[in-house]
Amino acid sequence: MVLPYIEAYERAFRLNDLYSQYSANLIHASIIIYDTWTYEAPKGAAIARLKYTYGYGYAQGDRQVEADSPTIYASYYIDEAVVHRRVIRGHQEDESKLVPDPTEGGLPVECF
Repeated sequence: MVLPYIEAYERAFRLNDLYSQYSANLIHASIIIYDTWTYEAPKGAAIARLKYTYGYGYAQGDRQVEADSPTIYASYYIDEAVVHRRVIRGHQEDESKLVPDPTEGGLPVECF
């Protein structure tokens, strides 16, 4: 149940970020989620992580620029009061570990 939520949240977060950077010049954007994980969490909470990349195109004068992201890992801690998010860029050799750990330095992105 938490995985669809963080997938949708991360898609919206990334698309909003791209739109804030390029506004009307943003032509298209896509996000490809490669993997998701859930981890043990305190009672009433959830911890999950996803691995993805994104691509986008934007207008710059008379030409169109295409760009791709590096691999991104976004981790979330969610409970009844807050959503914490933490992100790192770049491929990880050992994907079994919770890196980045949203309980250590994760930024609150939603409060309920």
